[in-house]
Amino acid sequence: IFSRAGWGAVPAKSTTPLSHPTRKAVIHHSDIYWTHLDKEAYMDRVMEIQKDHMDDGWDDIGYNFLIDGYGNVYVGRGCDNDVRWLPWIFWIFMFHTSGYNDVAIGINFLGYFEDDLPTSAALEAGKNLIACGVAMGKIKSGYDLNCHSDLGASSGGTDCP
Repeated sequence: IFSRAGWGAVPAKSTTPLSHPTRKAVIHHSDIYWTHLDKEAYMDRVMEIQKDHMDDGWDDIGYNFLIDGYGNVYVGRGCDNDVRWLPWIFWIFMFHTSGYNDVAIGINFLGYFEDDLPTSAALEAGKNLIACGVAMGKIKSGYDLNCHSDLGASSGGTDCP
């Protein structure tokens, strides 16, 4: 697990509390042209996503968590603590799916997955992350798991994932 400091996040401009337990987890993918990078390139990509989101006027990276092809989890929006990340990350409102940001956590699998699945390591990390959120009472037992494409996008539609 890479804390925000561990992957080089810049501080969020602001945060907004998220009501709990959330009733949805929304799965995203991040790119249109690759499915697997080396470990260093993944970290660079997380920093690039945060920069792009903040350059677009968002307060921070739009996702609560990002997962790379090696199964590494990057703490996204909502936590600057290195050690106590998980109890707090689920408390922060994110900006990943218009109309669902106040009732869902956003998990981004780094890469392009319209035609292929993420690696088994990435999928396992995603399952474990959600299970941890349920065990902590941050995600409702019996939650809905949706792809971003199931719920649309602020621009009207998406192929993600």
